Amino acid sequence: HTVRTADLARIDLRAGSSTKGRTESARRSTVQGFWTRQGAFTLGAESPMGPLPATVRQYVSTPPGITWAFGTHQYADASPEADVQLSHYQNGSRRYEAGTTYRAETGTGVLGPRITQSAFAERTGDTLEVCLPLFADRAGNDGSARTGSVRTRVTSGKTTHTDEEALPCGEVTLAPGSKRYKLSSTATRPAALASTSTRVRAAWEFPSARPAAGAGTRISLSTVAFAPALDLNGATTVRGAFTVPLQLHGPAAKNGFDSLTAEVSYDRGTTWRKAPVTPAPSGKKGHVLALDHPEKASSVSLRATLKSKDGTAFTTTVRDAYLLK
Repeated sequence: HTVRTADLARIDLRAGSSTKGRTESARRSTVQGFWTRQGAFTLGAESPMGPLPATVRQYVSTPPGITWAFGTHQYADASPEADVQLSHYQNGSRRYEAGTTYRAETGTGVLGPRITQSAFAERTGDTLEVCLPLFADRAGNDGSARTGSVRTRVTSGKTTHTDEEALPCGEVTLAPGSKRYKLSSTATRPAALASTSTRVRAAWEFPSARPAAGAGTRISLSTVAFAPALDLNGATTVRGAFTVPLQLHGPAAKNGFDSLTAEVSYDRGTTWRKAPVTPAPSGKKGHVLALDHPEKASSVSLRATLKSKDGTAFTTTVRDAYLLK
């Protein structure tokens, strides 16, 4: 049986990475395709090893009941069997139609905290179960990135409920009464691993009380993400005026917010200045940052603070959010 490309769906996958120019071993990667039959099982196939960033063209069959998802894995060693993974991103599973071309992204900047489909924070009794990605990509794909250091704290007033060298993914014991909590997490990526999102900090503030016995309650958390037009290395050549669209995720995206402010740094976070937040241009939704890239700056660091209508708050700081060429 001969299969024609017209009988297949074509997916052009743009896979980002800011390790270009580092050692060759730090740019070894594979692309994986996963297909799932509804109500049955999932199987995957992995491409040969190659460098990132790259645009990879995939052709897939589209029989009834089959969905596909695609992911990229980046390794610090020439062989995946070494299991030294620098990053992993995967998009959501979906149906594709034969004879149609699709575009997808993984690992594209700005990498930072986002309330993705799999992110959650839920309280049952006095236990808070939480998993919040710090390095989700611009397309909103869940992902992981190898870090140099990481610390997560949960506090209420002067009480510290946890203070660990771990990502914000686990369980925390809270106080039985109604209190206001702060969950903060900071992670760094060494220069040998990445040149963008080298330090990411996220902090959420929220009220919480013990729910009824046996019941669980979702914690309302929102995020602000930065989504400028960048190349696959997480960079732009634009000097002078530059617009950075803002993406809201979580309840604030649907219900609005009380305030949204931002700051920008052109010296990797040493000094900061206010960045105007304005409505998106006519015909577009949301808000944008209006920046002015200096001629001599090599990177842009960004900070945003969101206060939601439900009484929660969120602040994020991304050092080296993107590069200036």
